[in-house]
Amino acid sequence: MNIIFGTENATPLMDKYTVLELDTLDFVNMDKIVTLYIVVEQAKVEDMPNLERWTRMHAALVTGYKTKNFDLCMELVPHLLGTFDSEVDTFYKMLFARIEDIKDTELDDAWSPNIEITDEKLDMPIKASI
Repeated sequence: MNIIFGTENATPLMDKYTVLELDTLDFVNMDKIVTLYIVVEQAKVEDMPNLERWTRMHAALVTGYKTKNFDLCMELVPHLLGTFDSEVDTFYKMLFARIEDIKDTELDDAWSPNIEITDEKLDMPIKASI
């Protein structure tokens, strides 16, 4: 599994590989936002007929999370587990748990799907880490 930091680094790979958006990190103290992507290893021949459908389902999951459509997300995750040779399962499980924690909460307009990263969370200065 390869994780790519930044859209500018992921875009050139999209013509040759299956590249899926994961999360977006908000480096609060630096006023910097970085989107993370995964480059899916070469798909098995038997998975090829499903690859496009799985990619669309994954995109719908990420969009659903960003737009607070948590019911859709909760419905999609079980169908996505095991896809892409299970390479993305950890992300799916983490997102499912994150949604479980917030789905019944009234989220205001200030809610962001981005993960806030601060010096305290990294236990080191952010500038030294990226």
